Amino acid sequence: TMPAPNLPIRFGVVGLSNNGGWASTLLAPLLDSTSPVFQKYKLVALSTRSAESARATAEKYSAQLGHTVKAYHGASGARDLAQDPEVDLVVVAVKVTDHKAAVLSALEAGKDVFVEWPLGRGLQETLEIAQKAKAKGVRGMVGTQGIHTPLVRKFKEVIESDTIGKVVSTYLSVIIPKDDTLVGGQATLERNAYLLAPNSATHNDILGGHLLSSVVNALGPISSLSSTTTTLYPDLELLDNNNQPTGKTATRRNPDQVAFTGSLTSGATVGFQIVTGASSTVKGHNPFRWTVIGEKGTIEATGETFLFSMAPIKITLNGEPWEPEYEWNYLTGPLQRAWDEFAKGEEGQYATFEDAVRLHKIVDAVDVSGRDGVRVSII
Repeated sequence: TMPAPNLPIRFGVVGLSNNGGWASTLLAPLLDSTSPVFQKYKLVALSTRSAESARATAEKYSAQLGHTVKAYHGASGARDLAQDPEVDLVVVAVKVTDHKAAVLSALEAGKDVFVEWPLGRGLQETLEIAQKAKAKGVRGMVGTQGIHTPLVRKFKEVIESDTIGKVVSTYLSVIIPKDDTLVGGQATLERNAYLLAPNSATHNDILGGHLLSSVVNALGPISSLSSTTTTLYPDLELLDNNNQPTGKTATRRNPDQVAFTGSLTSGATVGFQIVTGASSTVKGHNPFRWTVIGEKGTIEATGETFLFSMAPIKITLNGEPWEPEYEWNYLTGPLQRAWDEFAKGEEGQYATFEDAVRLHKIVDAVDVSGRDGVRVSII
């Protein structure tokens, strides 16, 4: 086994720029001196496309953190950053279509890697990355942070402690409102338009993967499934970063409705649905709903948004409300816990590249089943 990492873990970020984006949310716990994991990590380098943005961002963080943050940029930026001997961990925060190149250059350099979900674009890329990490003997963490929420931890505890008895069935559904611009109901930010292409990352890949990682974490593997996938909103308006129409449109070439039924290896049945298109202003919609039915009881969660890991969720156990006894920050909590677990080394509980492969096999099965109209077994 590997020794626990030396702390602080010195990390470099591929895709950290001044204009925020997901990277700044992702890294918030590591860059805020009041955060409990701040002492365990040290930002030492970053890489962006342009020299100008790399320099400006590095200056900003150098001033904020009180030590020099190196700036890399351009086509070789990710590789140069990975090969920097002062970098222990490479955090990949670029869009999914650029994941593979950035991750492989980090693995080539023998560095540990954090990658936001999905790990690769499709199952093949994911397998290739995971095999490379294994061959290099490095640690990889994937950003399926939902597993660190009070919701998933409570579901897991209730199921494993036999509180509700043998699980017979589970059902999870989410609603993406048609006015949501993040993953696009009827309009989407122009910078996210690449997600509409068939070879990119779909609702099913991104949101489905995040949701299913929580289901599997609490209930164990899915062994087979049969899905229906369809597109009800093929035409999307493109918006600028202020959510104003650009006058341009784009065509969605992948499903915006996903539904499947399946079996868990435990024998329980599973139902799953991503619905796009309902209004976000109607009361009583429950954009997030997850139920687990056991022989002796039921645990259920409902929430006001499909972004289940970043918002308060109501949990009831046998009809009685349950609240976590600990303080919880919905925005940074899951990430903070993930970073904390990763800093523990081998014994940390976090989502590995192996977990990402298993998850991508489920996501892939949903796509194949929906496309070909067949039931798919997952090995």
